[in-house]
Amino acid sequence: MIKNLSIFICTINNEIENLFIKSYSGYNLTILNQRPKFLSKKSTLATKKNIRWYDIDNKGLSANRNFAISLIDTNNEFVYLTDDDIIIDKNFNEKFSEVVKKNKDIDIFAFNVKKSNGELKENLNIIKNIGFLSSMKLSSVQLVFRSKVFIDGKIRYDERFGTGAKYKMGEENILLFDLLRKKYKIKYFPIQIGTLMDNESSWFNGFNDKYFFDRGAVFRRMFGHLAIPYSIAFCARKYKIFKYENTFFNSILYCVKGIRDFDKNDKK
Repeated sequence: MIKNLSIFICTINNEIENLFIKSYSGYNLTILNQRPKFLSKKSTLATKKNIRWYDIDNKGLSANRNFAISLIDTNNEFVYLTDDDIIIDKNFNEKFSEVVKKNKDIDIFAFNVKKSNGELKENLNIIKNIGFLSSMKLSSVQLVFRSKVFIDGKIRYDERFGTGAKYKMGEENILLFDLLRKKYKIKYFPIQIGTLMDNESSWFNGFNDKYFFDRGAVFRRMFGHLAIPYSIAFCARKYKIFKYENTFFNSILYCVKGIRDFDKNDKK
């Protein structure tokens, strides 16, 4: 059993009764509930059902996760920064303990989760080292970090990206790219650790112009000068999916606009 594991759940304008709290029984759990413009202080702390509950006056998922990172206790070796729409398995700790015993050199552990329709998020059935491109398929509910990557490496989420930010996507991919650039090791294990409930996406509203605009900014942050060729490759690869919502030319055009917008603001 891993005793030095902290779990942080990020949510917004929520109540404890709406969360899947029972599945986290026995864990060191902290809830970070964003309530922008509703608080007289930057944050308030309360204890609810033996859970630390923070109401926070900030905006954006990345800001919420960075607040969680600021609370990490150095006594806790592992951190699970997750969302409010997952139920973790009863034997999550046992599964994680076995993986840790055999992989003491790994910094970030990636797992599989099941969707509410019974399908697994990942079809990969082998243990695999994660590189830059493969990291783009991972999401926060799959990742457990050694706390040292945040404490020693001083890695943080880029608050310009993610739900509630200017660019409404890409914060997890950017974080993993930053970690890989600092030579931290990420490995995927084909082990299910929870069930992801199907909630309405807080940022995806179809393949509209804003989607590709934000994608362009994300690609610039991740790939630098290769952002334009990667944007073209991305649009070509996804065209069959979005061809009834947008044109190929327009998708590239708005990716480029997003790249230029990021460059303009990044220089300020």
